[in-house]
Amino acid sequence: MNNGYDHPLSPRQVLAVNVDYPPQYQGTYPKQQQLTANFNASQLLAARYGAPISPEEQAQAFPAVTKPTGSRFKALDTLRGFAALCVTYYHLSFAVEPTCHHPLHLCVDFFLVLSGFVLAHTYTYTTKSITPVQFIGHRWARLWPLAAYTSVVTFLIRLLLINQMYYTPFEEGLQLFTELLLLNGLGLLRKENVNNPPSWTVSLEFWLNVPFAFVITKDTPPFLIFLSGSICQCMLYYQAGSLATTGGYFGILRCSSSFMFGIGTYMMHVRLVKNWDCEGFSHLVVTSLEAVLCFILFCIFNQENMYASTTDFVAPWIFCLIVMIFAREQGLISQALGCLEILGTISYSIYLNHRGLLALLFPGGPNPHIAGLMVWTQPRALILLWGLLLPYSYLTYRCVEMPSLRLLRGIVDDAVQNQIGFDGQWMHRGEIYGSEFTALNGTIGSLVKTGPKSLVLSYEGEVHTGELWDDGHLHWADGDVWIRCRSDRVAVVSL
Repeated sequence: MNNGYDHPLSPRQVLAVNVDYPPQYQGTYPKQQQLTANFNASQLLAARYGAPISPEEQAQAFPAVTKPTGSRFKALDTLRGFAALCVTYYHLSFAVEPTCHHPLHLCVDFFLVLSGFVLAHTYTYTTKSITPVQFIGHRWARLWPLAAYTSVVTFLIRLLLINQMYYTPFEEGLQLFTELLLLNGLGLLRKENVNNPPSWTVSLEFWLNVPFAFVITKDTPPFLIFLSGSICQCMLYYQAGSLATTGGYFGILRCSSSFMFGIGTYMMHVRLVKNWDCEGFSHLVVTSLEAVLCFILFCIFNQENMYASTTDFVAPWIFCLIVMIFAREQGLISQALGCLEILGTISYSIYLNHRGLLALLFPGGPNPHIAGLMVWTQPRALILLWGLLLPYSYLTYRCVEMPSLRLLRGIVDDAVQNQIGFDGQWMHRGEIYGSEFTALNGTIGSLVKTGPKSLVLSYEGEVHTGELWDDGHLHWADGDVWIRCRSDRVAVVSL
């Protein structure tokens, strides 16, 4: 299709546009798959000018900075799974003695540092065309279904099976209602949340995602990110003296600081990998560094301070280093952790499911139905809890998390696509606005929308029919594909 595929760049310039390319265009240069989108921009230009751009030149223009945004950090996933299991042990110790006096509540801060890191990777630096509202919808689709499911299940267990209602029916119902709306972490209710307390962090994480989507970009200086997190941490230090807070004003400060530290850590991670030859570090060096960080982590959690401790505030900074180093997966420890990635896959289910199982099995002690089976020491109780929790969490991951995520994310994407329609910039083609198409060379075409996702374009005496697919791209009857640009993420690099 001749659609004004002329632009002012010379054959030795590359227009780097962050887009989501169709699968058939990906993986041409195996050694540089991290930057598939950028390579395809180069390929399109090479096809236009007949001047092939070598992989070496492309690598020089776009140095690999991190993993592809569709990939996972396997070692970090595993660490998140271990952290979730630590939280379950911590809460079990309140029902089956001895009570844990180690600061395992800091696992929550690790979750938040990791969340900021991963979301910066998958959204701020993504090559996919996604709006802030769409991102918030995706996060709601990811967090809400399981949070709502576990809140209802836990409420029914407490109401029907163990008769563990602490407040009046109205107050209990109000607590359930705030959990279902992801409001329970904001401290709107004066009474302590007793239904599914761990979900307060899920609530605050979701609401932190809202300003994150609109405010943070890859051009935001990491210094400002760390400064903002440090301010929140200082306020918490002088007003609460500890990170052992749950929801409300103090909880917001706690979650905000760790979440922003995670975002800043990813930005530093990008700059580190881009400017240093990280691949040149030997496995021995990286493994040694990982071992040192593991020892520091052990020292942090081996302290005997159950609740308030000013040393808590060091932990998020250590977590930032751990996340940055283990994200590279260059050491033997991080590579070994990748083999247990399944723990990270079901970690969200582990975290939210364990309260309901604890209420059922050990409601302030062993359930009367199992109390006579044996003497329930803490190791036995832990084996029983994990023996039920892990398969149950895998089941809820498969039957609740993933189906609801696909369904709700599809609804969000359809709504956004219908709202945006065909308007916007299309890579190397031009701009569609209303019923007019303006090519890059300034020529004008007209279009008629024949349906919510179909149109007919009249341009330079030719008529073309196209359809907007679920991938967000415009597919034409002659096989051509137009790729929507992210107009806020365009950079020109001279070679």
